[in-house]
Amino acid sequence: MQAIKHLIRANLSVKIIQRFIAVIICLQTGCSTTYNHTKSEIEQGKTRKYSTPAVQNMRTYLSDPPQQVSTATSWWEDFNDQALNKLIETALAFSFRIQTQHANLDAIKSQLRSVQAARLPSFDLNISTAIEDRDVESNDFRSSTLAHEIDYTGRLAWQTDLFGRINALAHSAEAEVGAANATLKDIQRLLIQEVIENYFRLRATEAQKQLSMNNIIRRTQHADRINRLIERGYATVLDKSRTNNLLQQSHADSLALDIELVRICNILALLTGQNLESARALMIKPTDKKTSTEQTLTRQLKTKLPELPEELHLPNISQFIHHRPDLRAAEFALLSQAFTVDAAKAARYPSLGISSSLSQEGIRLGDWPSLNGIIARISTNLTAPIFGRGQILAAIDLESSNLQAAHTNYEQTMANALAEIDNAITGVIKAKLILARRKLAAASAEKAAGVSYDLFQAGEVDYTSVIVAEQTRSDAEQRAINAQLNSLVYYVQYKSAAAPFW
Repeated sequence: MQAIKHLIRANLSVKIIQRFIAVIICLQTGCSTTYNHTKSEIEQGKTRKYSTPAVQNMRTYLSDPPQQVSTATSWWEDFNDQALNKLIETALAFSFRIQTQHANLDAIKSQLRSVQAARLPSFDLNISTAIEDRDVESNDFRSSTLAHEIDYTGRLAWQTDLFGRINALAHSAEAEVGAANATLKDIQRLLIQEVIENYFRLRATEAQKQLSMNNIIRRTQHADRINRLIERGYATVLDKSRTNNLLQQSHADSLALDIELVRICNILALLTGQNLESARALMIKPTDKKTSTEQTLTRQLKTKLPELPEELHLPNISQFIHHRPDLRAAEFALLSQAFTVDAAKAARYPSLGISSSLSQEGIRLGDWPSLNGIIARISTNLTAPIFGRGQILAAIDLESSNLQAAHTNYEQTMANALAEIDNAITGVIKAKLILARRKLAAASAEKAAGVSYDLFQAGEVDYTSVIVAEQTRSDAEQRAINAQLNSLVYYVQYKSAAAPFW
């Protein structure tokens, strides 16, 4: 495992991967990133200039986005915990975050349909009728004195896209849909990670609660024994006060853990989109459904946290680059902004519109007229920006700046992802070593507590040694549980960052 950590640090340098990915995205999308560095630019922070991707390559790129992995697995099922599986299933279906992102995705898809429709001709049909009486007081709307008019007009219009502005906007909207889909997958990834982490925190708190209850039982027994020893003259009032101190601390710790249990349950309820009672019901083991909720939760205080696997496999870099959803979302956002720049540049050129209309009309005094005469019209309009080009150029500069920001965001997303994996791998390796030490320390403290009490009863040590050994045991057992929880959290973070589930 130490070799794995060094391999990751040696070969997966953030800067190297960033540049490698930049080359990949440019090859895939047809974009070219040109770095023009002068001496002054280097001193000012290496100003970058970007060109935008070729429109003809976008359709091919978006037609087969690498969103799925053939070897995708639900990695959390390896924990073999049905309650955890049920929590994740419920969260993916009812989470507020997921529902919100689905709504955002629907809105972006609607925008895409609107932009795509702008590339097609439009047809309007207008039907109008009118009745006119020029002297209402004399004629009183008598049929023979009314002027009737009827008109049917159909109009067909098409805004041509000579310089690709509408097409670029459509491609930009398509990329936005891709970014929204990838964002949805990333929200699901992070949601699963949070559910698992909080579920294990719940189980660790339950284990600590069990330790606290055991301490209360053991220290109550000690207090009873001290009372009997006082009656026989083998203990003092000071010993009794110290025992009662430990006992009351155990009661206080138990109450604090009750608060923590409720807090974590509420977090899981929010993550799964459920109320508190429904969320607590999801945490009940299927074999315990015949019992009450309180009885089941009491039984599960003895539930042990799962152990980590012996080996930690390196992530597949190709899958990581092409399938991790936050990277995909940043990549699609970059593509979308690139096409927005293309659209802004196309606004510098003239636009040509073509329209045609066909109408029939009839006017008659008295009875309704019959339609006669067909009027057809074909017209074109050419619009070219002459004055006010400063606004167009300013819009181009604005979108170009947004493109640079999108590129920087992609690089930052890549750096964050690599740092996340590096932190998780280091955490898993070190946490496993810490856990092994904590378990040894807890076992030694438990043995020392038993020996110290036996020696106290034999009169070889005073009660201070018993108190110290008892407190050391309690602290060591709590730290062992926290160490196991930390190792699981690091493992979950690693699997969430690198597992090919997305």
